[in-house]
Amino acid sequence: MLRGGAVDIKTAKEIELMREVCNLAAQTLSCVGDVIRPGITTQDIDDFVHRDTLARGCKPAPLNYRGFPKSCCTSVNEVVCHAYQGRASCAMATSLM
Repeated sequence: MLRGGAVDIKTAKEIELMREVCNLAAQTLSCVGDVIRPGITTQDIDDFVHRDTLARGCKPAPLNYRGFPKSCCTSVNEVVCHAYQGRASCAMATSLM
């Protein structure tokens, strides 16, 4: 990360903490994959990610970041954006998440 034009060198402890957090996020991602099915809404997915993240003793990084109101970013099919959809979208058997 650049701060004031300088490279921010992480300490060994900071790198280890980053690894731990990435592992927790990967676990949540794996678990949410198991609950996605036809009929699930993007709000259902967000609710699951929120609960799972808190259960792991963490805080969802996207939540409230610059006003972002969700715990994760989800899109259905051709809606490709790094955001949230204003209303919950429902997945179908042929949907891509």
